[in-house]
Formats: sequence, C-alpha cells, structure tokens
Amino acid sequence: MQNTPFFTVIIPTYNRAEFLKEAVQSVLNQTFQDFELIIVNDRSTDNTAEVVHSLLKDDRIKYIVNNRTKRGAGARNTGIFNATGTWITFLDDDDIWLSDKLEKQFNVISRIDKSVGFIYGGYLIYDFDRKKIVKTYIPQKEGRMHKDLLYGNP
Repeated sequence: MQNTPFFTVIIPTYNRAEFLKEAVQSVLNQTFQDFELIIVNDRSTDNTAEVVHSLLKDDRIKYIVNNRTKRGAGARNTGIFNATGTWITFLDDDDIWLSDKLEKQFNVISRIDKSVGFIYGGYLIYDFDRKKIVKTYIPQKEGRMHKDLLYGNP
C-alpha cells in the first residue's frame, strides 16, 4: 500500500516546453519532499512531451495528456481529479518556486485549525538579467474569503 503524499503539486502546461523543465526542477529541489507532482499537458504542439519524458526518472512525477484542450482551469481540474495528496498546490509552467516554499506551507498548515479550506501566499518577480527583485506581493486578506474568491482574485 502506497503512502498518501502530503502535497499534490499540479503544473498545467501548454506550449511552454522551454520553461517547464526549470519549473519542475524547482519542485524537485524542495526542502520538503513529501509530494507527488502531476504535469498536465493540455495538448501542446511543441516538444513538451520530450521534456517531460526526460524528467520521468522520479517516480513522484505523473504525466497526463488531456484528450482535448481544456485551457488553464480545465488542465488544473484534470490534475485535481488525479491527485492523491492531502493538500493541492499549483505551479504555473513558466514560474519557479523558492526551495523552501512547500516547507513553509507545511509549517503553516500544521498550525492552523482543521476547518481551514485553503491557504495562499505572496510572490515576487525577479529580473534575472539585472539580478534583482522587481516586485514583491504580500497578501493582506485573511479569514472568510468566499465572496472575495467569487468576485475577484485576492
């Protein structure tokens, strides 16, 4: 019997093979390693399949190709339907995570009330050419956010 991973990381992808390997590597480099990674190919026409197959050496990686193009939300849903982790987290195919992202999320989850349905965090935009942070976003909303999620993107 296989253990349930704490996190399922879902990366939806469409024609971004040039970024995908770095995104996947940022997940594999996490200090918290109790995860499965689901890459959902939304019917890419580039060499995404080749890139993913070169990464399948890690048995935590699952690769799914949608039977039709479903766009971002549909590809995320495909990942959700195939997830086995206790918590689900998303990473866009052109983004990367700092190496302690999952560890920090795990620490927050370990301290919160079990009735909490989701957590979210901030982000930073980094200019690799100039080697500097361009923007940092730290979310301010907390508590019951049902209406915020229905009518906006906090």
